[in-house]
Amino acid sequence: MISRAVSIGKELNYNEDAVLATESMIAVSDGAGGGGLFADKWAQFLLAKLPKTPIKSFKDFDNWIDSIWEEFYSVQEVEAQKLDALALDKFYSEGSFATIAAIWVDNDCIQWLTYGDSAVFSYDYETHELNCTVNCLSEFNKAPYLVSTNEPLNTGGFKCGIFPASPSKIYFCASDAISFYILASYLIGKDGNTNQQIKEVCSSQSKNANFIFNLLSKKKFNFESDILNKLQRASRNKHNFSLHLNRLYKDGLIASDDYSICFMT
Repeated sequence: MISRAVSIGKELNYNEDAVLATESMIAVSDGAGGGGLFADKWAQFLLAKLPKTPIKSFKDFDNWIDSIWEEFYSVQEVEAQKLDALALDKFYSEGSFATIAAIWVDNDCIQWLTYGDSAVFSYDYETHELNCTVNCLSEFNKAPYLVSTNEPLNTGGFKCGIFPASPSKIYFCASDAISFYILASYLIGKDGNTNQQIKEVCSSQSKNANFIFNLLSKKKFNFESDILNKLQRASRNKHNFSLHLNRLYKDGLIASDDYSICFMT
């Protein structure tokens, strides 16, 4: 398998996302900086410790996190102690948070898992069908489940499954802002404003509704050539990826965020 990954931060020289790409694995971890400390380091640590064999159940995922979090916590506790008292208290009370989405090549199957709102996709260039681990577009309006150093995992945040391997398919993981853009573009490309998921988001009066309205106002587009293939080409290097995502942001088609995506073909 051929894989690649790219990630850019919304702030210069600071990115809370982490990405991983090898011949047999790809993964994205989106550090959540809205609470706690060291979200970027926690995302990087999760991917550095990600097992090379697939995690196939919530129990296995829980055992993995339980086996690694103390190592991270003890190192970052020393760093937090170098900061002021408020920061240290924040670290003790909140810890660190991140999502994770990963794919493994497992014999003739593609094994995947997600925890939080980073998503896993497969796209078939023969059938033109997109599969996504997010069940409904409106899920992006909800606060995501997060892997925490301080709180136990919740079974509601965990998903895992299998995609059949096929030479006509491409597999990819993406952080939440890109995932929303991809899934919304696919649904609009298929059904326009008649799609029920699109209608639900449009009526939600959320920030995501604005991106839907702007996508709907675009001239007719082809999901494969105008959305997915452009993302793939842009992801070949960080400069082009940054230009492409900044253009989407300026056009009101995607939220301001750290942007990360990994492809496997």
